[in-house]
Amino acid sequence: MFGKSGKQKIDWPVILLGVLVVWLILPGSAQEGIQNSIADLLGMEVTEPSVPSVPSAPSAGCVDPTVKTTMTLNAEDAFAPATTPGGDNRVWINGEDQGLVAQGNSITVSPGDTYVVLWAENSTTYYGKVSKGTVPCTGTLRLKEHLYAWTTSQSSDTLFNVYNEQGQVGSATEAASGTYYNITLSNGDLETVNFEMKGVYKKALGNPNLDGENVVGCKYNKTAYDDIILEFDNFDNKEVSCSNLITPAASYLWTCFAAPSVVSNDKKTGTLTIDVDDTYAPASDSEDIKCFYYDADYDIHSITNEIISGVVDDVDTGLGHTGNSDWNFTFHVT
Repeated sequence: MFGKSGKQKIDWPVILLGVLVVWLILPGSAQEGIQNSIADLLGMEVTEPSVPSVPSAPSAGCVDPTVKTTMTLNAEDAFAPATTPGGDNRVWINGEDQGLVAQGNSITVSPGDTYVVLWAENSTTYYGKVSKGTVPCTGTLRLKEHLYAWTTSQSSDTLFNVYNEQGQVGSATEAASGTYYNITLSNGDLETVNFEMKGVYKKALGNPNLDGENVVGCKYNKTAYDDIILEFDNFDNKEVSCSNLITPAASYLWTCFAAPSVVSNDKKTGTLTIDVDDTYAPASDSEDIKCFYYDADYDIHSITNEIISGVVDDVDTGLGHTGNSDWNFTFHVT
């Protein structure tokens, strides 16, 4: 410990080793405190210790794509819930066509899957409906929709009334002789007459889910009239393209209009404005104005497999579900 001169000898290696051992056993916060004190004594900038980031908690969403659940499809008659509509339901999962699923049956899906269902896609008695959504993360999925039965086997004299310019009401059909009152028109007249569509109890005339995609097409003699305008009350009226269901006829023009659906005992009223030619006075059956109602529904595009809607499909086949020749009304002139 002492040298020849009598001075105490300092064993620096041993001291440094001891300081190192003490330093290593100190907690991290004490080490940082000593570091900051030395830095402060020497006039150096003191930095705050960094705080490590804490990983966020896992999402409460669907985290296990291997989990399976069931999706059950049940449709009901809109007016009679105990009645199961005829026809099967077309299903797409994550954009992939799963084919037809019968009413009351189930399909296996995964939480987080997206689904599209075209209800009663192949029904011969009910209008279709489309529903979309996402499979929930827990539990089973039970889908239920209310569908409307078609109006069938109804002749026009039970569905339509037409009025003449005197306000007299009757039924005038294109294919049957009904009781009606004549409209008297002179050359140059601009006349407005009324009509109404009547519903059938617990049935639908036109798909209520496609209200406005139904079409009324009116045929008129192009020699007798310059123009006609058909409008429904309290409805977004517009002229639309005539579908290829309508066959052009010599000497006649067709004009088509968007039309509402009629559900159960409801009624839809409207007007027909007739612009008579300036030099011609209509006075015969050939100058009657004949209108036909075409109901819209859903279908599947024959090439793209997408859901489409309207009065005809992509190859011009009618989507209406009764004989449209029965669904007509005539404004008779004399």
